[in-house]
Amino acid sequence: MEQQLLGRWYALVGGEPVALEFLADVRAAYVVQSGGRQQTMLLTWRVEGEDLITNQPSDPREERTQVAFDGDVLLLTFQGMAARFTR
Repeated sequence: MEQQLLGRWYALVGGEPVALEFLADVRAAYVVQSGGRQQTMLLTWRVEGEDLITNQPSDPREERTQVAFDGDVLLLTFQGMAARFTR
C-alpha cells in the first residue's frame, strides 16, 4: 500500500482545496488553500494495516486515518469524515 500512496493527491476537504504529497522517505506535506492563504503542515507517515499514521514533528501527536483505494481514488477517513483524493 505504501507504493500506492507515493506522489501528490488532491481533494476538497471541508470545502477547501487540499494537496497531500507522500514521499518515499516517510515525509509528507498537507497543503490547504483557505481564504486566499496557503497553510502547509509537514508530516511523517507510515501505514499499519488499514491505517495511515501521521505525525507532525512541530506538534508531536500521532493521528490515525483509515486508508483505502477505490481504483485510482485514495479514500481517507479521519474522525468519521471521508475524503476522496485523486492525482
